[in-house]
Amino acid sequence: MAACLKVAVWVAWIFSPTRSKLNNSEGPAEMSGSFAGISSSGRFCFQVSVNAEPPANWTKRIIGAAALAGIAGGLAWFAWPRPVLVDLATVAKGPIEVTADDDGKTRVRHVYTVSAPIAGKVLRISHPFGEQGPSLHVGDEVVANQTVIALMQPTLPGFIDVRSRDQLQAEVLAADAAIQQQEAEVKRIEAALDFSRTEFQRAQTLSRTQTISAQAFDKAKFEVATNEAALASAKAQVDMRRAVRTSLAARLMDPANAAPSTEPTCCVRVLAPASGRVLKIVQVSEATVLPGTPLVDIGNPLDLEVVADLLSTDAVQIKSGSPVRIDGWGPGSSFT
Repeated sequence: MAACLKVAVWVAWIFSPTRSKLNNSEGPAEMSGSFAGISSSGRFCFQVSVNAEPPANWTKRIIGAAALAGIAGGLAWFAWPRPVLVDLATVAKGPIEVTADDDGKTRVRHVYTVSAPIAGKVLRISHPFGEQGPSLHVGDEVVANQTVIALMQPTLPGFIDVRSRDQLQAEVLAADAAIQQQEAEVKRIEAALDFSRTEFQRAQTLSRTQTISAQAFDKAKFEVATNEAALASAKAQVDMRRAVRTSLAARLMDPANAAPSTEPTCCVRVLAPASGRVLKIVQVSEATVLPGTPLVDIGNPLDLEVVADLLSTDAVQIKSGSPVRIDGWGPGSSFT
């Protein structure tokens, strides 16, 4: 290069032979000189001018420069990006598979819930093993219209308040009096019937000798028929009043004195609506239930389906008949 470079250099006076003299002098000192070097082209290309000025305190400057350099190095070290751990794999060209993943659960496709057809007391459905009587447990097989799911009996009468009890007792006494009155009426009609029959027999005897008119004979016959009908009506009235009395007495029945039925076959039998197995017993113990109360769930555990709640954005992309892969349903198991 033909161009020359002029360099200004500050020289440390610690190496200068005139250091002691310059330290005692006042004001800056200058030192000049020149030298040249030879480049590869054979020309002098470096010209140096040296101006030396002794510093006020070189020790403080060196320490400050070292501190600044240390701070700058620390900042650079903290700002320098750290290496991040990454997973490395070999990139290969192959098919891509887009899936919609979510957690699902299995359930029986068709579940039949057997409910109470009427209000009443349902007997215990699941008895401990070894006890007598019909009993069902979870997992038992049932046959449609044959297996008895539950037995139901009538409920006991409820309690009545004091006023209602006194009123019913008075009605029972009135019913007893009405029965006695009607029985007396029956006796009166029976006596009248006996008299009319006697009169009719006399009329028959007189009619053979033709000493009675036809009108009197027909009247005697009519009296017998009328009294017979009245007697039948009176007896029916007695039966009706006795039934009313029985109804009132039944309303007075105390639940503490009412004995439940001991014959289980006297009541309603709830049969299985379909064949399968018992999945769940909702009402295990004996209890009083209302119509429609669930008792037992029945289904076929071999007829299962998988239900998964997917997002709407994923669900609209799934078409009918798409393949499904189920993972994690068992140890080391997966099937499509």
